[in-house]
Amino acid sequence: MKIVAIMLAVICTLLIPVTGFMSLFAGMAMDAPGSDKSPGKWVFVFSMMLAPIVLLGAVIKVWVSIAHNEYSVALWWCFLGLLPFALAMLLLHFDWFDK
Repeated sequence: MKIVAIMLAVICTLLIPVTGFMSLFAGMAMDAPGSDKSPGKWVFVFSMMLAPIVLLGAVIKVWVSIAHNEYSVALWWCFLGLLPFALAMLLLHFDWFDK
């Protein structure tokens, strides 16, 4: 579990700038006329804007947990930090973005 927690912590750490750049362009989903009436697009934009912030907080808690040899807690923080990004990708994958 130690190796899995450290590898997932590294992946989450490297994912922070990626989600940050993606959140810069998430507002473009609201450019089309009438898109402000789509709840799927609102949820997508808010989850993408929230993803780097939540991930940054979770990564801090993950590395603190790893430093204290609490690897199962670190795994939970990684999964919690990835939830907004996973929600945004789920919305895109199942076309809830257009509804």
